[in-house]
Amino acid sequence: MGERERLVILSAGKATRLEGRNKLLVEAGGMSVLDWHRRSAGELITDIVVRSPDWAEVNKAGEHWVSGVLIHDGVDGPAGALRHYVSHHWHNGPLTVIFADTLLPSIPTHVGSWVGVAPNPGRVWDYQHDWTWVRGVPGGNVCIGLYRFENTDALRQVLADIPNYGQETPMVDVLNEYEKIYHMRSVKIDGWQDAGDFPAIEKVKGL
Repeated sequence: MGERERLVILSAGKATRLEGRNKLLVEAGGMSVLDWHRRSAGELITDIVVRSPDWAEVNKAGEHWVSGVLIHDGVDGPAGALRHYVSHHWHNGPLTVIFADTLLPSIPTHVGSWVGVAPNPGRVWDYQHDWTWVRGVPGGNVCIGLYRFENTDALRQVLADIPNYGQETPMVDVLNEYEKIYHMRSVKIDGWQDAGDFPAIEKVKGL
């Protein structure tokens, strides 16, 4: 039997749209964003990646349910944080990845490798166009910051092979390279809410 599936929450950005506050520690819809993830994770073994100034507070807030909190202070975006996680955590089972500002009632249980999508709320996002993952302002569905990689070894190799020039690595680079090995289908996600900035947080509805 293979390893149990894990979930990793990526929260290692500078949070400029939240005036530097870690996205997991702000309140949205009557509860902290970290508590949203606790509820949506269910029985999944969960890890978190944060910047070093946020480690103590996030670690304390998640001490009763989070498996581990890893520090990443790079300026290489969510793909860089994911690269750091898989290079330090040798889990070989399926890995679900979620951005800190992606709020869900529960983590979907679909098998295989897939990208969670939902209708674009009206700004720049990652999305699929002509079988390639791109970044822009689409009229249809966009990536919501939720990904499942069935083969973590392949993901680890993809992340190691993508050039790192000390700047943000777009997630679309990861998706397009992984797609060459394992197809990543789009999965429509219901109940998604965005907590990426204060205007979005004000619209979050509690469940």
